[in-house]
Amino acid sequence: MLFGDSELFAVARSAKVGEYSLHTGLAELRDWISCEFNVSVVHIVLDHIELGPAEGRPRLNVILETDKDFDSWKTDAITIRSDVRDKVVRRFKKIASVHPDLESENVHLILDNFSDECLGRACSTFLKRDAKRITNDFKQTIWQIDGFSRALVVFLYTDDEIKKCSADDTCKRISQQCFNALKPYDEFDYLTADSFRLRFDSKENLDNNYKGNLFYYWR
Repeated sequence: MLFGDSELFAVARSAKVGEYSLHTGLAELRDWISCEFNVSVVHIVLDHIELGPAEGRPRLNVILETDKDFDSWKTDAITIRSDVRDKVVRRFKKIASVHPDLESENVHLILDNFSDECLGRACSTFLKRDAKRITNDFKQTIWQIDGFSRALVVFLYTDDEIKKCSADDTCKRISQQCFNALKPYDEFDYLTADSFRLRFDSKENLDNNYKGNLFYYWR
């Protein structure tokens, strides 16, 4: 999976910018998937499951480019559509039949979302470089800005302040400032109003429902 795997992300990024040569068989599969499902495929990885009862089982990771591509293959947050899975695995086995070095028996198909990981990394940079500055710009309003992956949360002090902030457009100004600060870290231009994930919460809610602990909040 891309999340938390810097080595895999580096390879996928190289593939995205045309600096990585994919195995001939996997390149054929990539091109077929793009045409068959009208999606953009950044990279494909064939490796093996490393832990658990399925350890050693071949694993095919198709890294799709956008949220739209990724969501079109899923029935929910974690489940790949059975018709898509069956078609891809069937095609991969056909390709592997003429490429003996591609292990296809009992292959396990997984998906990754390249844009999601790119935006998550952009948000991480934003939190390190810009969040404190924006907090200081609105120090009477913002307690802290935090995030996980590509999700950002601006914590105000109280629930009532969220209502006030929303009513007088302060929340809108904070959101726009965060968007503007985040955008320079968006290497492949994936950040849009629709893909920007920022919401407002309060320290009051954190204290009352999560023991004041961000670990419990994000768990």
